[in-house]
Amino acid sequence: VKHMFKKAVEWDLTKSNPATAVKRFTITSERTRFLSGGEIHRLLQESEKQVTSPWLLPLVTLALNTGMRQGELLALKWENVNFERAVISIVQSKTLRPKSIAIYQPTMDALDWLKENRYGEYLFMWPWGDKIGKVTVYDAFKKVCKAAEIEDFRFHDLRHTFASHLVMAGVDLVTV
Repeated sequence: VKHMFKKAVEWDLTKSNPATAVKRFTITSERTRFLSGGEIHRLLQESEKQVTSPWLLPLVTLALNTGMRQGELLALKWENVNFERAVISIVQSKTLRPKSIAIYQPTMDALDWLKENRYGEYLFMWPWGDKIGKVTVYDAFKKVCKAAEIEDFRFHDLRHTFASHLVMAGVDLVTV
């Protein structure tokens, strides 16, 4: 309503906006879903079974072990991966700041699989050269969650899982 009156003033349909003093409601998101150790195990097991989406296990593994966003992972190029220094370098999608992410053994295993099945400049590509898209990831991930009997869980929640498990392991919030 406030915006409609603002436009009405802008278009000379009215002289003033009676909603100017109205403040927006603050909406807090209480959703902080993350996986337990058992759920992580089931998710990885079901991801490994996906014959039509063999890239799903490395994608989920990278998400769980790096905390990267889905878009960051799907845009990841081989030039961003430094195997010698064991670091992934990206520009954060929201802040546009450079970020370096350490590569540990589960991440290295996933990267090794992707390297053996490399189809182009991006890490996540089909054999025919197209990038794997968000809708494809959504469908495959939803199927795996159902098979693993994990409810009310989205791909982005893998990021929450990464952060939550770091905090539970004693890592301070600033570092996380």
